[in-house]
Amino acid sequence: MPARSTPFVRPTVVLVLFCVTSMSACSKNNGGGGGGGGITNPPSGDSFDSGDMNQGQSFQFTFPTAATVGYHCRHHAEMTGTISIATGQADSAVVSMVSNPPYGHAFSPSTVSIKPTGHVRWVNNDAGVVHTATSN
Repeated sequence: MPARSTPFVRPTVVLVLFCVTSMSACSKNNGGGGGGGGITNPPSGDSFDSGDMNQGQSFQFTFPTAATVGYHCRHHAEMTGTISIATGQADSAVVSMVSNPPYGHAFSPSTVSIKPTGHVRWVNNDAGVVHTATSN
């Protein structure tokens, strides 16, 4: 009996990651219309770090309790921002990472207000420049 040839079929795997801790959550979306993704370590309290984000990538973090939280970009000292978490504020906010000539780079807006359990999503809209959103 002749040997039969079976074609090798490589399975396609799609992996979507989302982490949740008891009171907070984080996700990192690598953009591109829902393709690919990665994730940072689960957050502790109001501590977060997006890791390096290229243009089109985004990072979201949920803030569990009222506080004022400062953050920065690890690559650009001039990029700083503040999140005010207080009752009665918006459910969420979006912050763009952009070039801000002649001053360098910036978070826009640099100050946002959300309610406890609300989230902030940072989006890198800066062509060819890597940024982070990292708590102070």
